[in-house]
Amino acid sequence: MSLRRSLGLLLLVLLSLQDSFSQKTEAASAEHSQGLVFVKEFSKSGMVDLSDEGSLLILYTREGHYDPIMKTGFYERVLDWQTEKELDRLIWDGDVGGVSFLPDSRKVLQKNSLVQVPNLRETEIPIRDIGKRHTQKCRIPFEFKAAYISGILSDKAILTFSDERSTPAPTEIFLLDLNNCQLIRGGTIELAPQYNNVRMMRVNDILTDRYVVFDVWVLKKPQVFVIWDLKTAKTLKVIVPPTGSWTGGFTRDGKYLYVRGGFDGDNRIQFYDTSNYGLAFEKSLPTQYGDVDFSHDGKYMALSYYDIQKGRSSATTQPMILIYDIKSWTEVASIKYKKRKKDYADAAAHPSVRFTPDGKHLIASGPTSTAVWRLQLP
Repeated sequence: MSLRRSLGLLLLVLLSLQDSFSQKTEAASAEHSQGLVFVKEFSKSGMVDLSDEGSLLILYTREGHYDPIMKTGFYERVLDWQTEKELDRLIWDGDVGGVSFLPDSRKVLQKNSLVQVPNLRETEIPIRDIGKRHTQKCRIPFEFKAAYISGILSDKAILTFSDERSTPAPTEIFLLDLNNCQLIRGGTIELAPQYNNVRMMRVNDILTDRYVVFDVWVLKKPQVFVIWDLKTAKTLKVIVPPTGSWTGGFTRDGKYLYVRGGFDGDNRIQFYDTSNYGLAFEKSLPTQYGDVDFSHDGKYMALSYYDIQKGRSSATTQPMILIYDIKSWTEVASIKYKKRKKDYADAAAHPSVRFTPDGKHLIASGPTSTAVWRLQLP
């Protein structure tokens, strides 16, 4: 056997041992595991989005492209998480993390702020076809002061505005047709007089390409959620959360709208029946931080967060994943990792969590890695 071939075989063995060790290390870092079995890990990567059919994953990673202007070494890659084959690499102008799959598609759209530049008559919005590795430049006339692509439909994007002094006003909605790059006026959200001074409005979630949850911030007033019907351009419901800053969206089966406490110590989560948007029930969570997702059959809710104990200059954190049976509100699966000492800025980073559409796996990420877990639920 030649020396070159011997060295090649030795390298393959070492790589195999490294992969095996990294998986055992990740599994061993779980202090307690119930109902979840470790499958694989993507190190130094965070989850950005999962395709609707569940096979493609967008990850941002710390290694690779270095942008000397942005001073960042991050880039995004699209891969088949089961085969671990990288299908495409995304290097955009601007920050990472603002990329989403179009519904039921292998195309992705960059959701960055669109800020007007002097003497600029149009702006470009890149739409990337992962399968063809081709980027379409959607050019549109641009005369807005500050607009955001804050929601994506199957063939349209929702533009909202961020300044109470801007034209159009923050309560006006525009749609961008992604097929012909035409702007369409979607309507204006009308609120009660006490909520007229809107500072900005963002899309929190979309159901069946029609119903939109807008997160509306009002100057010197509590935040409100507006459920909007795109087809009729009408407001269906305005929900004022009990306290402070809340987040919300639809469960994946479309049965409920949920809203949950934000950054003011309120750990409640409320569920509204989407047939009439009346309050169906309210429960408590162990934290107001972290990310939630719902299984596609509507049975389970996953919560991924860091249990943080602050110190004077640092924080001890314990990453946690909890899965609840929504009907009985009992904890049916969990992972509690070993406590680790982290700088508080790092410890406070929000993890993300997603069920695969077939309900067989859970994908969860924190600030340093993304792991795939096999579900063993009742």
